[in-house]
Amino acid sequence: MPLDTEHRKEHDKNIQLIGGLAGMNPAPNNWIVTLYFYSALHLVEENRWRRFKEDSENHSDRKRYVKRKLRCISDNYLSLYNDSVAARYDCVDMTDEKVQSVKTEYSNLVAELDKRFPRPRRFRTAPMKPVAKPIPQNVPKSIPKPDNVLEKTE
Repeated sequence: MPLDTEHRKEHDKNIQLIGGLAGMNPAPNNWIVTLYFYSALHLVEENRWRRFKEDSENHSDRKRYVKRKLRCISDNYLSLYNDSVAARYDCVDMTDEKVQSVKTEYSNLVAELDKRFPRPRRFRTAPMKPVAKPIPQNVPKSIPKPDNVLEKTE
């Protein structure tokens, strides 16, 4: 059972992969559409884990959760799901325009989740300040040997 942080890591990896695939010529649009859906899936699972400490059993269970508990993203999520099924199983050729439409659905889903369910502080990254450690003043130049150490003889 992945934790919410693990779902967020998978989401982030998918988004990074989308960026790499989008730069290819021609771009593998079917995979990009699929990755947008799976990115959304991991956000839903992150939300479910944070709220209820549980994961979905399968796609049907997840869709029920979205319809009941995340109505605010239900249309976006189901659209992403249907587009990914069309791309993966129905071999529908995804055009650049379709990818833009899917990206908009995904962006709307993210915005709605962020608005209604702000991420906990532990996910937010803040710049780290360097910690200056004082240099000890009484550091011996050589480390004395304990009395019970045997000397090597030849």
